[in-house]
This record gives sequence, structure tokens and C-alpha cells, in this order.
Amino acid sequence: MDFDMQKNLTLPVLPLRGLVVFPKSLIHFDVGRKKSITAINKAMKADQLVFLTSQKDAAINEPDIFDVYDTGVIAKVVQVLKQPENTTRIVIEGQCRATIINPVFDEKCLVAEVKPYEEESEYLTARDSALMRTVKNEFDKYLEISPKMPSDIIFKVALCKRPGELADFITANLILDYRVKQSILETFPESERLESVLDVLVNENFVLKLEDEISQKAVCGLALSRLLIEYSQEERPPLYSSHMGLAVSRFTEVTYCHNNGVEQYIYGQQKEIVGLERALRGDVIDDGVRNGLSDADLGELLNDFHRSERMHRLVGGNLQLPGILSKILQSVAI
Repeated sequence: MDFDMQKNLTLPVLPLRGLVVFPKSLIHFDVGRKKSITAINKAMKADQLVFLTSQKDAAINEPDIFDVYDTGVIAKVVQVLKQPENTTRIVIEGQCRATIINPVFDEKCLVAEVKPYEEESEYLTARDSALMRTVKNEFDKYLEISPKMPSDIIFKVALCKRPGELADFITANLILDYRVKQSILETFPESERLESVLDVLVNENFVLKLEDEISQKAVCGLALSRLLIEYSQEERPPLYSSHMGLAVSRFTEVTYCHNNGVEQYIYGQQKEIVGLERALRGDVIDDGVRNGLSDADLGELLNDFHRSERMHRLVGGNLQLPGILSKILQSVAI
């Protein structure tokens, strides 16, 4: 640190809209408000330090010191770039947590006396180690189902050796409401902070999984609708038509059950569906022979019967199906 952690600092304050910065974060953003640009210029003329804190209400255009949260981050301005339309892009690096002690009057920008908070390097207990491992595992699940994130993020998570450091890094990279992030920033004890992050991760993973299942169900339903419409426009022998409708109905039921998380039902019904497919094939052959179809016509009917590859193209082309459903699609004629 380029400052004494034991002493209060008087720094220009930069209010942030919908953004929360954490210690050790290196980020860039644009600054457009006159007072904010003045605060940056004031910091650059001194020790390049500024106090970053989020606005309580992002809709306020000209916030005062009482419109921002007391807890924020002391940050170092690494780079300042002038942009068109009177905006300035800055690159900052978070240094440590800090709390506003007293506002300082300044006509040109917000200034406050802030108290830095130094993380205590306490001995890691077995519970702390277990908690860190649990959070890392839960974050791995988040990365599997969340939107794309930087490829090196897992490596950086592995480098975190303290509960507080891990909590800050993960929270900074989660897609969350700024008020949730602010509540974690305001949690000073390391273990308590990491427990809060674990609660957030578990909830986010649950919601993301539900979103993914809803999306899969919608795509499967669309594919089945297209198949049924296409099938209804073609002529079929009566026996074949009734069995085909049963097969499609069966597949719809299995897809529905998967999207509701009933995995055991899928495994239980797989054999029944495969058996249904074999029975249908035999019925189609018998029906064709009884109706005096030639070998060529019978072969065409059987080829038409095997629609699993067509369904796989309709569904699989737009959806990463779970392995069990892919197997059903490959083995069941619908």
C-alpha cells in the first residue's frame, strides 16, 4: 500500500452508479459527470488515490455525500484516457475497504475523511478451509451453467489463499444486483463474508438451472410441434398412425419429466420406450404384409418409420441434450 493503513485519509469521493468495486480488482469505466471528473483530476494531482463508493439510488444525477454508501474502497487511479463527448475513461485498482468518517466541504467535488480497513491475517481453521473448498466447488458449478466468463478465472480462484480474498474475487465476477454486492462489501469478517457468498452462489445456481430447464423444455416442445405438424400432413396406415401418436406422446412425457428433474423416471421408462419401438416396427411390417405391399414399398415404410435421426436433427441442432435423452432419441422411433 502507498499509504498508512493506521491513519485516516482525506480523499476525493467518486460515486458509482450500479457498480461495486472490491479490493484488488482492476477495472475500467467511463466518467462523465463534472464533479466526478474533477475528483479524478484532484486525485491525479496528489497521490492518485480516490474513494469509490456506490450510490444508494442510481437515478440521482448529482448525489451528495449522504446519497452514497458509507462503505467503499480506496482505489488507485492507474490510467486516465480522455474520450469524446466530454467523458473520461479511467483504469483503477482497488486497494482496501474503507468507511466514511466525516464529509469534507468542497465546492467542486465530493471529499470525505475515510478510515482504511486492514484484513486480519488470522490462522486458517479447518472450518475455514472446508468453507473455501465448498465455495470453490459451488463456483465451478456456476461457471458450467452461467454465461461465458474469462478462461483464466478458475486459475485465479485457485490462487486465493484467504477466505476474504476468495469472497471478494468471486463476488466481483458474479452477475449480481449491485445492492447484493454492496452487502458483501460491507461484511468485514472474512468467514462471515465467505458464508454470504456461498449463500448467493447456491441461490444463483438454483435459479440458473431452472432457467436452463425452462429453455430446454421450450426448445423440445417446439421441435415436437414441428414434427407433429410435418407428420400430420402426410398419409399413414391407420395402425401406424395410432402407434406413432403413442410413441410421440411417450417421448413428450419423458422430456417433461426430465425438465422437472425426475431423473429416475427417465431411467425407468427407457426400457419401456425401446420395447415400444420394437413392437411398433413389428406392427408396421405385419400391417404392410397384410396390405400386400411390395418389398420396395415396405422398405420405404420402414425407412419412414425410423424417425429418430430426424428428431435428433430437429432437437439436437438447437439444444445440448442430456446424455440420457440423446440415447432415447437414437433408440426410439417417433
